[in-house]
Amino acid sequence: MGSSLQAYLAEVNRAVSQQNSQALSQLIRVDSLKAKNAVAGALQPSNRVNLGQMCENIVSAGGWKLTDRIFPEVTGALLHSSVVSLAPDEVDLFHIAGDGFMPEVMLAFCQCLCALQQKRFPDAYTSICSAVSGFVKEYKQAASAWVCGPLFTLIWNMRVVAAMADKHTQLKRNPNERPDKLKDVGNKLMKVFRDTLQGAGNREKKRATLYVVTQLFKIYFSLNTLQLCKNLIKAVESPQVIPFENFPVSHRVTYKFYVGSLSLFNEEFQRAEQELSYALQHCHKASVANKRLILQYLPGPKAIEEEGLLNSLQLPLELLQVGLKCVGVEIDIEEVECILANLIHRKYVKGYISHTKKIAVLSKADAFPKLCNATFADPT
Repeated sequence: MGSSLQAYLAEVNRAVSQQNSQALSQLIRVDSLKAKNAVAGALQPSNRVNLGQMCENIVSAGGWKLTDRIFPEVTGALLHSSVVSLAPDEVDLFHIAGDGFMPEVMLAFCQCLCALQQKRFPDAYTSICSAVSGFVKEYKQAASAWVCGPLFTLIWNMRVVAAMADKHTQLKRNPNERPDKLKDVGNKLMKVFRDTLQGAGNREKKRATLYVVTQLFKIYFSLNTLQLCKNLIKAVESPQVIPFENFPVSHRVTYKFYVGSLSLFNEEFQRAEQELSYALQHCHKASVANKRLILQYLPGPKAIEEEGLLNSLQLPLELLQVGLKCVGVEIDIEEVECILANLIHRKYVKGYISHTKKIAVLSKADAFPKLCNATFADPT
């Protein structure tokens, strides 16, 4: 086991030494099989691993090391109690000497993976937050923009783990526990957003700004706090931010999708069509699923403007779900939405879906066109 974890950490070390953004980004995803397999061995009772010492010895490119601190050697069975599960105030004890940062980041990341495998989701969230915090320090000081890719990955990790933790809390149904991790990520990312706006040391680092915004959009849409999106949109459109076309195209597409969806929700139909059309036009040709998602929303503004669907039949998706269940088809609400979106796209149904409100808005006139007008093949 130790050799597996050592090999993994050595690979991380090489990526950091070479400033290989893509390689490091792939290595530090919480769903990376290589990372999960390397850490999983530490949980075996027969193994003895000093995780802190290993991170210090191996992930120390350029002399980066943790300050002197004794990490007791423990068996894998005890990792969760003596090394992996650190309280938030204990994390600060892992102070970085000189300009180093990766030993601290990797220690916290490995702790997160261990906690996830043991289904200790709150501990996993605490650890991934420590990893993000440690890497943001390096991002702020870095003279090169290579740090943007790994930062994106760690931010994505934090959002995903927070969602896991919140879902776990909801399933426990403990009145004394609240699913507040995703909301906490939103607060943390606002601080990261301000750091990316500054882009200290290298203007290219400002290209990270839009990715942070899109992750905040995903959180606000998930928590139904859409009013918080408005200030972010104003910030992106301000002179302080680099020209929009300078951001990576994938970030621009995601941003336009959410702004378009928000405009549709606010009944700003002309802007919704403009934003969603941009997203569809610039979406990668191989991203079929993303194009279908955009098309779920794009017909809405046109239909509303042309036919006045606002006063039409509004059908809750849950009602459709119940109807399907009555005929022996049990599917979740997302699948209902997907089926209906395809029916609309193929012109079996005339209307649009309000994803936020979870309703189908059907045309007052001819909501179910004749089959001769439907599209049986995939529309081009």
